[in-house]
Amino acid sequence: MKKKEQDREEGMRGGMVRLFGETQEQPTPRPYVSLEEDQRSEELEAALHAHRAALRLAGRVGRPPKGYHRPTNRREGWETFCNRARVEYLKKLRVISLQRTITLREVLDQALEAYINAYESEHGPIDPEAAPREI
Repeated sequence: MKKKEQDREEGMRGGMVRLFGETQEQPTPRPYVSLEEDQRSEELEAALHAHRAALRLAGRVGRPPKGYHRPTNRREGWETFCNRARVEYLKKLRVISLQRTITLREVLDQALEAYINAYESEHGPIDPEAAPREI
């Protein structure tokens, strides 16, 4: 088995000699420079720093502070919220929405409106702007 390995090694060496000649000179290694380091300049660094600072000021970079909720999807006075409800109540609301051919959102809107009106008639009007803390 050693003879086969030696023959193979000599055959490889012979092919390399035919290709590159008898030189035993090793190529000098170049220092490694990443593409990013090579292409970065002071102007690019300054522009990148200014862009990141502008994003940071706009509040679009980094993790928001604890307890902060950025309102999303507020269109025409609507806001999305998630809530848990009893299954039987949801089933009944869906049946009502199908019978009246309106959306579940409209059924919930009417139910909330009726509840708020009943509460305000009993306890007085509610001013959402005068809430004790930000909602």
